[in-house]
Amino acid sequence: DDKSLSSKVRFGFKDLIEMRLNNWTARRQDSILVPPDTSDGIISQANFILNVMTIETFDKMSDKFMKVGLDSEDLMKVGVDLIVSKAQLEEHFSFMYADLCKKITDQWVTTDGGEGELGKQFRGLLLNRCQEEFEQDREAAQQAILDLKLDQDDEDEKLLILKKRYTGHMRFVGEIYMK
Repeated sequence: DDKSLSSKVRFGFKDLIEMRLNNWTARRQDSILVPPDTSDGIISQANFILNVMTIETFDKMSDKFMKVGLDSEDLMKVGVDLIVSKAQLEEHFSFMYADLCKKITDQWVTTDGGEGELGKQFRGLLLNRCQEEFEQDREAAQQAILDLKLDQDDEDEKLLILKKRYTGHMRFVGEIYMK
């Protein structure tokens, strides 16, 4: 599947964006063996949408993300994990993922002005996920990587990813706070 995606990239960036906006998600989903109405299919669609989301396509892709079917607590927890992981590793887009969280929370509000059940649930899961991330023992994680006895390049790469996740998380939480 990655080969088919890389062959699409050869057409050019604008063509790729146009394909994505012209319901490329649905055509690509048909080629995946996971039915889209199962939990795995919903998670796969959510992950795909986050992977193709850019600043230019934010409105359309965020609407698709919200309609993908993350309406049970388990699926919403996975959705929160996907958003947080993307924000951590793509620190330069942390504002976009914070905007997505704000949009999700704002959209799932009842008409009487109070927060709807889905909004409360999403906000609580996001708060718990962020708190868990802060409570992780970074030194233990670094030591675990060092204990793997990897070659220097792999070790450096894993330590860099760990640091990137940590700094990306700090920035993401800051962006959420500013929203």
